[in-house]
Amino acid sequence: MLTKKIIFPFTAAIASLCLLSCASHHESSGHETAGVIQGEDASYYFRQGPLSVEIVPDAGGRIGAVQYRGQDVLLADDRTVSFFWGNVFWTSPQRDWGWPPDPVLDSEPYTVLQQDDALILTSAVAPGTGYQFVKRYALDADTSALIIDYQIHNHSDETRTLAAWEITRVPPSGIALFPTGETEFISGQFSPMHTVTIGDITWYEYDHERIESDQKMMTDGAEGWLAYVNDGIALIKEFADVPAALNVPGEGEIEIYTNAAKTYLEIEQQGPLTELAPGESLSWHVRWHLRALPEGVAAQVGDQALVDWIRDQLGATP
Repeated sequence: MLTKKIIFPFTAAIASLCLLSCASHHESSGHETAGVIQGEDASYYFRQGPLSVEIVPDAGGRIGAVQYRGQDVLLADDRTVSFFWGNVFWTSPQRDWGWPPDPVLDSEPYTVLQQDDALILTSAVAPGTGYQFVKRYALDADTSALIIDYQIHNHSDETRTLAAWEITRVPPSGIALFPTGETEFISGQFSPMHTVTIGDITWYEYDHERIESDQKMMTDGAEGWLAYVNDGIALIKEFADVPAALNVPGEGEIEIYTNAAKTYLEIEQQGPLTELAPGESLSWHVRWHLRALPEGVAAQVGDQALVDWIRDQLGATP
């Protein structure tokens, strides 16, 4: 294993960020997992109880669709004419690669390895940056949580400073919420997004009437979670909280974006800023929890019962 120099102290708060060499093997999550099924359409599926997750190797190894009780949670490819669908993975800061995302990492086919009840997808090496992505998916059989382990390998001959970045595209409706962090809210080149902070929680409610241009919100978070609630179903994304000092400058641990055409909403989170020497890699761990809202919990801005219920799902404390 290569000696790793990083630009932040390795603490319990960010213990989910593991540093390893490109030659090392990805370790098991240690959880009992539910099985994966290969479909006739070249996709793979995890199914357990009311949950179904589609993984699409031929489209950047992304999560293509998630259904809970038959209801779509993500924006699937059959609901848009563009490539803005499903769940993808990038590196931050975006200024290092501009736009559009490198197709080698974002949209071209990944190789597939089915290892016990996990699915491991690996990209080719991107010629411009020298990055290679590995995405490992599994279901925790006890909790039905989707366990995602992302790896970024630096195959270039330059030291890179970057953060992992998960972008989840959902329908243009519903509410997003997260514990408020320590930094101001910024929007970069986009119009500011209308959010409301009540107590220690920041809320964003999708409102077609407020959207006249591309809008974005970037800031620090707290507690290590970001939730999206729509039509009675909650997607709760859980990850290691990033200290504000380790947010990528000009971006944020938590980001929300919507486009002027009002066709999709993105709920996003980033890992800590990390320095990778040539041949080094990082691994970033995320868990998705899908739940139906219980009776008495409302999907509305400011509902403390919703916040308490989300924290209870994660065992979190404010």
